Amino acid sequence: MSKALPLSRSGLVAPGTPMSAIVENLGQFALGDKAGCYLLEAKRPFEDLRQVVSLLAAILLATDTGIAGKGLRHPLLDQARDLFQECGDKVDSLSPAPQTEHHHRHLTRARQAAGAALDALERGVLGGDKSALDLVKLAWRELIHAANALPGFEAIDLSQSCCAEHARLRRPLLRPDHGESR
Repeated sequence: MSKALPLSRSGLVAPGTPMSAIVENLGQFALGDKAGCYLLEAKRPFEDLRQVVSLLAAILLATDTGIAGKGLRHPLLDQARDLFQECGDKVDSLSPAPQTEHHHRHLTRARQAAGAALDALERGVLGGDKSALDLVKLAWRELIHAANALPGFEAIDLSQSCCAEHARLRRPLLRPDHGESR
């Protein structure tokens, strides 16, 4: 016998609920066939897109630390491009129901930002306006929003991590009168 799932105030399954628990308890949902199908069909493209963004972040980290030389084509770039093509096609083919449109909007924005980041990395645009780093950050934020919009999708928000707090503490404090570091 399946256990009742945690519900949000709106009556939807709480964000962060594992997909296996949702599938096991599909009979509890009043989502309708279209929303239920979207929920199941969007899982793989979401996970693949999360992997693409992770690969792009790894490439940026390797380039920034000097592990990968600037101007050289990183071997993970081809892997990211292939996976992006595959998951991008799947995202485009999804048919959201009214209950899943919010999730789909964020998933589509994440795909767009990841594609732009991939293009920027392939052109070697690491800094400046619309840099690969800014686009990767945007893609990750959109994935977090998508994960929070429907149950069964997970993305970790590292902005609340211990390391993020230490990074904020290391930033130089500006003096209000002169704008100089103390």
